Parts: sequence; C-alpha cells; structure tokens
Amino acid sequence: MSDLNAVGDSTFVGKYCRRHQCKAEDFEKNLLRRCMYRVSSPLAALLWLFNPEFFRDDLDLIGEVKDTTTFAQVRDIVGFYRSEPGRKSFLRRWLRVRMSKTKLLTVASSLFHRDRAE
Repeated sequence: MSDLNAVGDSTFVGKYCRRHQCKAEDFEKNLLRRCMYRVSSPLAALLWLFNPEFFRDDLDLIGEVKDTTTFAQVRDIVGFYRSEPGRKSFLRRWLRVRMSKTKLLTVASSLFHRDRAE
C-alpha cells in the first residue's frame, strides 16, 4: 500500500485507503466500483473497458470529496452535485449506470463517524 502520510490520514482518501487496504492511486476506481448500483455493475464494467469517460461526472465528484476532512464537507459537495442537472442519459438515469450518491454518503459516514466513536 502507498504511503498514506503523503495523502493525509485525516482526508477522505487517506481514511478510505487505510480502511479498504487500497493504494491511493487506485482510490477513485475502487470507490466508484463500491458505490455503483449493483444492478448496473456488469454493464458498468463493460463501459469502463470501452469508454471510461462515460463516468466523468462520477469521477469529478470523487475528485471533489477526496480531500475533505469531515462528513459535513462531503454532504455539502454531494448536495451540490445532486442539484446539478448533469448528463441525464438513458444509461445513467434509467439503467442506473452511475455512482449512487447515497452509497457515497454511507461510505463517508462510516469513515468520519467511526473515528468519533473511537
């Protein structure tokens, strides 16, 4: 695993990589896969192989939250992305080939709120 001190243990990416034993350079793809709607996973895997830019909106959101240090920051960023119209293609909207923002918030909550309990 890469040196998380370089990433920052208190950031979303640092906490996530430590918890899920992933390298910082694999963070975005790992989190995207974890937050995908299960029903769309096979189609998403194919799209990733042939057109990873299809997931640009999702990767941009992950890029926005990766350096956050509190759940409130993540929640605010996700709230902004929910209010943005974005690309509403048939695949993204109806077949749910996209990241679930609710799952992203659940992951963030588990990372930031767990530390308070310890």
